[in-house]
Amino acid sequence: AVRWGRVEIDAYFPPGAVTTLEVRVRLANTIEELSAASWSSVYGPYPPGSLPVELGPELGMGQFIEIELTLTTDTQGVSPIVKSLGAVPKAF
Repeated sequence: AVRWGRVEIDAYFPPGAVTTLEVRVRLANTIEELSAASWSSVYGPYPPGSLPVELGPELGMGQFIEIELTLTTDTQGVSPIVKSLGAVPKAF
């Protein structure tokens, strides 16, 4: 199993609007177990929080990680743009 350390997100937040993203993750040892696993608490919003998302030990361990991003905006037609997304295992 893997202890995941952080979620790295390269995102662009357009000026002139309030745009944010929030993150949740869940872990499991098999892909089949992932859909039944519990989601973490919400990390964020980003901004004002700073990226990357540091994952705490309370999540436990799992071979597989699922990441959910929720993008929000206060202006129609403008939203955050996610350029890349990745999960990094914690170094021991």
